[in-house]
Amino acid sequence: FGKLFLFLAVIWGLRERRIGWVWAVIIPGAILAAGEWMQQSIPGRTPESTDVVMLLAASVLLALCEKRAA
Repeated sequence: FGKLFLFLAVIWGLRERRIGWVWAVIIPGAILAAGEWMQQSIPGRTPESTDVVMLLAASVLLALCEKRAA
């Protein structure tokens, strides 16, 4: 639940800066994907692709809330 809140806060913060939806999802998504890709080369670490999926779910949740508020 903590990660979902973090992802929501990041996307919301980018949207408050008047960044479009696409970039508000791509920027943190690229950072997450790069971090997961780098974890492949660290012994004993397993990358989790669920973080990127949770980011997409957070963006959908925030988009639905934004449409209702408008």
